[in-house]
Amino acid sequence: MSNDISKEHFKVLNNETRRQIIQHLAREKMATFTQIMNFLELDPLWQCGTIGYHLNLLVTSGIVRKHEGGYVLTSKGRSLADMIGKIEYLEVDSKLNKYDAAQGILERLNPRFVCWLLAVVKGVKPVATILSVDKEDWTGFLRVLHEPDLCWSYKGINGTVLSCPEDEAERLFGGLSIKSDEARVSFLFDDENWAKLLYEKKTSFQILSPSSAKLTPLDSQGFIPIYEVVISKNLKELITFARFNQRTGKPACWSDHIARGKALGYPDCCIEAFEKGGKRRLHPQLVARHNFFKELIDLGLDEKMPVEFWAIAHVPCSAKCEESLKLGRKYLDAVKSYSPSLYNYVQEKLRVSYLAYSVGERFLSFKEIPKDQFPSELKKEYDGILNWDKKIVSEDVKITLGDVQRPLVYADWEDYPARCRLIPKIKGLKWIAYSPGKGMLVRDTKTNEVYLYGILKWLLPNEYEEITDTVCRVYKCN
Repeated sequence: MSNDISKEHFKVLNNETRRQIIQHLAREKMATFTQIMNFLELDPLWQCGTIGYHLNLLVTSGIVRKHEGGYVLTSKGRSLADMIGKIEYLEVDSKLNKYDAAQGILERLNPRFVCWLLAVVKGVKPVATILSVDKEDWTGFLRVLHEPDLCWSYKGINGTVLSCPEDEAERLFGGLSIKSDEARVSFLFDDENWAKLLYEKKTSFQILSPSSAKLTPLDSQGFIPIYEVVISKNLKELITFARFNQRTGKPACWSDHIARGKALGYPDCCIEAFEKGGKRRLHPQLVARHNFFKELIDLGLDEKMPVEFWAIAHVPCSAKCEESLKLGRKYLDAVKSYSPSLYNYVQEKLRVSYLAYSVGERFLSFKEIPKDQFPSELKKEYDGILNWDKKIVSEDVKITLGDVQRPLVYADWEDYPARCRLIPKIKGLKWIAYSPGKGMLVRDTKTNEVYLYGILKWLLPNEYEEITDTVCRVYKCN
C-alpha cells in the first residue's frame, strides 16, 4: 500500500457510497456527475446534494480529481480502489478495534435483540423483529445478517424492501434469472403489492441493484435515525409472520394472537394464556404480562428472576413455565455457539435490574450500584435526592443508583410534566426513583436532567388501574 495513504483516507472510506464511487471510477476511468448519479440510482431532483457532498469530500481528500470531462481517480484513489477490491469489508471505526466487526455491531444492540437474532440464525426461533438499529450501524448490521444468509424485510423510503438469498427467491417466485456475486436479491414493493404478496395474490415488484438508493431504510423515529427489520432463515416464514403482523381488518391480521404467536415460535401454553387475556377489556399482552409479574411477586421471585426470562421475546404463561425456560436456554446457547465472548457479554448485560416504567414491554435495564459503593459526592446527595423524590413521586418512594444500559427501544416524548427520553444519552449513571403502582423518575447524577418521569394515574386510563400494581417496580435477574 502506498505510504501516502493516511488515516484520513480510511475515514473517508468509512462510507458505502464513497466506496462505490471509487470502484465505479476505477472501472469506467472517468464519469460525469450525472453518470455517477445514474449508477447509484439516486433521484436527480432530490439527491444532488447528497452525491455532491460525497464527491467534494473525495476531491478535497485527494482521492478524486475533477476534470472538464468528469471525475477521475488520482494515484491515491487508484491505490485505494485496489485495496477495496481485495478487502471484503473495511471497518475503520476505532471503537471496534478490540472486537471482530460483526461482534462489535451486535454488542451495540440491546442484549435481548442479540438473543433473538442469533436464535433465528441457529433455527430455534423462526422470525424476529429487531428494533432501534442505529443509523451508523446499519450497513454493518446488514452484513451480520448476510453472513448466515438470512432473509429480511424493512420499510424503505419508497416502500417495503425484501432481501433474501437467490434460491429462496426462486422457490417463492420462480422464473427469476438473477445472477450476482452475492447470490442475493433485493425486492421493492409498494404498499398495495406488499399486501398482495402477504395474501398470496399475484404481485408486482422491482428488483434493486446492490447500490440502489431505494434500499435506504425509513427512519422509524424523527428525533434519532434508527431502523427496524424483520429477519428469518426462511422467506416463507418471514412472509407468514408479516401477514399476521399487519394492523388491518383482514381475517389474518394483528388481532389473531394464536397465529401470530405460532409464527414467532412461542410455546403453545404461553400462546393459550395470552389469548385468554384477550377475553377481558384490556389488551391481552397487558393482562398476560401483569399476571406473569404478579405471580413472580407473590412467589418472591421478582428479585431473583432466571436470566432465561429476559432472553426470550414472549410473555411466559407462568413464573415457572418450563417451556419458556427451555426456550430461553436455547436462545442463550445460540449466542454461545456464535461466540463465547459475546455470550459472556450478553449474560452480564442481562443479569441486571429492570425498572418496569409502564404497562407492556416497557423496561429500563440498569446495573444497580450498592449504597456502600456510591461515589462519595453522591452519598452526600442521597438524603436530598430522597426527600425531593418523595415530594414529586410519592411518600413511599424508593431510590437507587444505577448504570443504565441501552434501551430496548428508543423513544422521546414529553407531555408536561410527564417525560420519556429513552435516547442514547440516558446510558450511564442515573438516580432511579420508583414507587410501585404509583410512579417513577430517572435523573442524571451530573446534569440533573430528567429522562423518565411519570405518575401512573396521569398517564393511564382508569381501566388500567387493575394492572398497575406490577408497574413502577424493579425486577432483578440473578
